[in-house]
Amino acid sequence: MIKKGRCRYPFSGLIGVLFYLYLLFSIFCVIIPSYFRGKAPWGDEFLSFLSYHFVVPEFYLAFFLPFLILFGCKRFFSFSIFLRISRVAAYIGIICLVVDFSHLLYHESILNDKSSFLWNNYTTVFDAIAFSLFLLPVLHNRKKYIPVIIIGILVLFITVICARRGASLTIAIVFFFVACLFSSHIRVKFKPIYWLILIGIAVSGYLFYYFKSDTLFRQITQKGMYNNREIVNNYFEKDMFNSFDMWFGRGLNGLYYCPQRYAAEGGKFEYVKYRQSIETGFYHLILKGGVFLHVYMF
Repeated sequence: MIKKGRCRYPFSGLIGVLFYLYLLFSIFCVIIPSYFRGKAPWGDEFLSFLSYHFVVPEFYLAFFLPFLILFGCKRFFSFSIFLRISRVAAYIGIICLVVDFSHLLYHESILNDKSSFLWNNYTTVFDAIAFSLFLLPVLHNRKKYIPVIIIGILVLFITVICARRGASLTIAIVFFFVACLFSSHIRVKFKPIYWLILIGIAVSGYLFYYFKSDTLFRQITQKGMYNNREIVNNYFEKDMFNSFDMWFGRGLNGLYYCPQRYAAEGGKFEYVKYRQSIETGFYHLILKGGVFLHVYMF
């Protein structure tokens, strides 16, 4: 690629220096320590090793994706292929969700948060294809991507039922920005009608939630305002901020002390002493790459 000149280092001056620093912090604070510290999540399986390097989005790809995009490799990717895959993934997600839906709505253990129902599988599907919605204003045949909108709405419905506040907010923000982008391509005289329709849909959704808040949505009603992050954050601060690791992190395999009890199958509970991730984003950067990486990236 370098020999043919198709990918050239695109930055110079101060921006070039900052980009080099980003690569150095990512490689020496995050990537390299992952091979020498902690227990590798891929175990002894070669396919699992490849998966964590090239497929799992929360691992190496999370830190190398900015490098690949900024370096100019986007020239090798085709949006048309991505859009076709998005439609197929949406149809598959809808079919799987329909099969699971009755189990989700009527199985008491799910509403009590004691089931192994993998709600995050559906959020992962929508996260992977949500970008196609941002392209709707410039696409000619928008009807083809109605399945992507449908799977997004259904996944939002599921995350609210399961009281996944962060996932629900993320999906809602995606739809809000899509609505704003789409409005810029609507004639001025039709914009009030457009926003009135969207407000009507939002109000209808809220009323449906209100009347079902004690049954279908009781999880989010009971847990929506409960602060379940403070305890985790306190454990993280006591472990990381009293260690030299706070400066350079513990790599991708880094753990922090946080004893917790999880509901497992069969009504039993599983106890863990260490966690490898934290939902507070900037703390997660400190865990993996330290204060230096966190400050630099912000």
